[in-house]
Amino acid sequence: MELEKIVFQKTLEYKLIEKFGEDKPCAEAVKNLTPTCMDAADWKSLMKNQDDEAEQLRFMKAFYSCVVDSDGNPYFEI
Repeated sequence: MELEKIVFQKTLEYKLIEKFGEDKPCAEAVKNLTPTCMDAADWKSLMKNQDDEAEQLRFMKAFYSCVVDSDGNPYFEI
């Protein structure tokens, strides 16, 4: 796995778990789904366009809708 992806993934996981970590199922979903959801949300496009607010919003919507509970409901909303 490339270093840039690992750093992005671990930073994202840390921030989400820090904010919502008391919800154990949510924290587990973040740990388990972040790599897959990052790819599904095209994290590389975000890295290429970090300063573009529309790109940031696109990524957040795609990523957050991917981190779901056992019933398929997203843990996060924008």
